[in-house]
Formats: sequence, structure tokens, C-alpha cells
Amino acid sequence: MLPAQLEQWLDRAVAQLRCRAAVQPVKAELKAHLEDQYEAFLAGADSPEQAARKTVESMGDAVLVGGRLDEVHRPRSAWGPFLWVAMLFVLGTALRVFGELRLGPDGSGEVASLLVRGCVPVAVLAVVYFGTDLVAWMRHTWLICGGALALVLGTALCTPTINGARIYARPLCGFLVLGYAAVLYRQRGKRLAGLLLSGAAIVPLLLAALYLPALSQAICILLTGLVLCLYCGWRDWFGWGRGRSMGLTAAVAVGLPAIGCLSNPHLVERMLERGNPFSDPAGGGWLDLLRLTIWQGKSPLQPLTSEWADRVPENLFQGLTEESLFRLLGSDDPLTWSAHALGRPAALVLLGALIVCLVLLWRSVLRVRSAAGRMLALAAVAFLTAQLLLEPLNLSVPFLSGGVWSGSVQAVLAGVILSAFRLDPAKGGQEPATVRDWLHRDGKGWQIRLS
Repeated sequence: MLPAQLEQWLDRAVAQLRCRAAVQPVKAELKAHLEDQYEAFLAGADSPEQAARKTVESMGDAVLVGGRLDEVHRPRSAWGPFLWVAMLFVLGTALRVFGELRLGPDGSGEVASLLVRGCVPVAVLAVVYFGTDLVAWMRHTWLICGGALALVLGTALCTPTINGARIYARPLCGFLVLGYAAVLYRQRGKRLAGLLLSGAAIVPLLLAALYLPALSQAICILLTGLVLCLYCGWRDWFGWGRGRSMGLTAAVAVGLPAIGCLSNPHLVERMLERGNPFSDPAGGGWLDLLRLTIWQGKSPLQPLTSEWADRVPENLFQGLTEESLFRLLGSDDPLTWSAHALGRPAALVLLGALIVCLVLLWRSVLRVRSAAGRMLALAAVAFLTAQLLLEPLNLSVPFLSGGVWSGSVQAVLAGVILSAFRLDPAKGGQEPATVRDWLHRDGKGWQIRLS
């Protein structure tokens, strides 16, 4: 029987495999290599602790070994989820084209541009899913996190601000959750130190989102981080015990927003104004009221009912035209625009299709074999779900909203989910290489071949 240290290395290496058919044979062969190396060190007069430590060092990093073996046993692509997500991107583009055509001849000139821009997210989705293997990137944890943070801040510094907001960098906040998932994955088995680092690592991501400023994106990052930490606690990821891990995670989830609100009272005041159009006539609360009016079946192009009319300054909605309504809601909120243009039943069908898509992605995440891939996919699908839940805060609707920036980021997140989830058997149906093809023995023991 292997010592606990070697069993942990073995479990971590095998956890990188996505192909279920390859798990048992790979695990058996790796275990044989570990036993041979361990016994060789014991025969050299090493103590059991020394022999276990030297065996782990000779085998190399478990994530690296498992990641290379996953490339060998890479499962084939899953076309169903890919086509479903691609269909939603196409549907979102079709809604924007419909809106432009409905505006008349003046709006038809944008159709060609919309069609070209609408193809970009589908192309990005295909490239990420079929052309890259993001699961293998998990051995470069800090590079993923640092690269995502540098991309967001670099875009914020290099692009102009519009009304004081760095709108081009806001959609890129979705990449931050991938970096956070990579950091979380590397804390496996590190007990309290890993748990504390996991809680601290999300702080710079939240500060980056608030710097843009993008309060709604910061809330999405916080909710995604909470989901990831609760998952890690439930699976006893840190080796600190399920109860302790989840208790501390809940304390951090409550403590971080509380500290932020106490340290910046203006933030709380702004949030309250943001949701109340009568205390902040220039704020986004009017958009929420407009959405509510449409979903209640009232026309936003007519004065509101008497209960609102005396409180709306200068009959704000009375002068709203079809074109201005589409400019306000057609791009970022296709659901409300569809409720106005096509009727509430059509909007509910569209919302149902979006929910089905997210359910399929959640189902795919729960079936992911690779532990690294599951962390990345869980972060991506949790962030997309948070975007849908917080859509009234002027967030883009996942997969449906127009725009090259937001659509491309969502396509990358969806591609990460689909890349982590692939079907058995191994791609191409060929007999996969054995572990021995990727390992060689030298004076220091078994080493992984990197070329």
C-alpha cells in the first residue's frame, strides 16, 4: 500500500484526465511506477518519509504529468452543446438585425456591419473549443491570473473613457474569474494557508472591477468566487474539513462586502440611488422602470399610469421613440426589447432557450472528469449565470447581447466550459499511448518527457 503522500500525488495526477476509459489503466501504471521508485529508495536505506518525499520529487509535478497524459487521451468533441451555444449567438445577432430593419431605411445600413460583428463570437467559440486546450494551461496558474488582471487593467489604461467609465474593459472582467479558478486549484491540500490565500486572491480582482468602475461586474465576480469557494469547501479541497472550510468561506463572503461598504459609504449611497429613479433621475433606475413597464404589458411610448405620471419628470417616457428604445435596450437587453417588439410570449421563449442552454452547461460541468477543467468550467458557467441573474443591473445577457467585446468574452467562457467537457472515447478512436511513452528512467528516477 502506498503512503498517503504518494496516494495524494496519484489522485492529483489522475484527476487531470477527462477520458473516463483511460482513468483505470493510467492509474494502475502510474501506481506501479510509484511503487517501484518507492521501494528502490527504501532499499537504499532511506526512511519511509524520505523515500516518499524523494519519490514525489522524482516523478515531478502531478498537474504537469496528468496534463500531458490528458493530451494523449484527449476525448473527442461534443457537438450538441457547441451548436446550442452557437445558435444563441446567431439568434442574438438576428434580433439586432431585426431591430435595425424595423427602424426603416436609415437603420438598414447597419445590417451588414451587424452580420459581420455577429460572426465574431461564433468564430471565437469555435477557435477556443476546437483549436485550444485550456485545461492544459492550468499548470501555469499565476500566469493565467496575472495575465487576466493585466489584460483588464491594460485595456482600461489604453482605451478612452466614456462619461468617466472604461466601457471597453468592463466585459473583460469575465477573464478574471478564470484566473481566480486557477489560483483556487493550486491550493488543493494546503489546509489553512490555501484557504486564506483563496480568500485574499479575489480582492485584487474586485478592486480591478471597481476601478473601471463596474459595480455589477464586481458583484458577478464576488458571487462566482463564493460558488467556487463553497464548492471547494464541500469537496474538502483544502484538507481542512468540510464544515470548517464552508464556515470560513461563508464568513469571508459576508465579511468582504461588509468591509467594502463600511470603508466606502458613498458606494452604498450610490447603490441605493441606482435602484431608485426618483432619487436619481439621471441614473440607471429609469431603465429598470422602463423594463418593468414593458414586462407589465404597457407601452413605454405612452404616458405611464396615474400612479407614476405625477412622479416622472416631464413625462420622460412620453417622448420615447422606437429608435431610442432600441438604442437603449436592443443591444444589451434583447429580452426586454423582444418583449416590446415581439410580445411577452416570444421574450419568454427566448428566456427559456437561454435557461436551457445554461442548464446544459451546468450539466456538462458536473460531468467533467478533469479536476482542473472542472474548476475552470465551474467559474465560467457560474459567472454567466450571475450575469443573467443580475441582468437588470444593465449587464449583457449571456450569448444574446450584441457587441464584439462582450460577445467574444462570453464565447471564450463558453469555449472553456465545452473544452473541459468532452465525450469518450479518445479522439480519433486510436489506441492511446501508454504512460511509459511519456516517462523515462534515469539516475534520478522516472521523469516526464517534455518533447
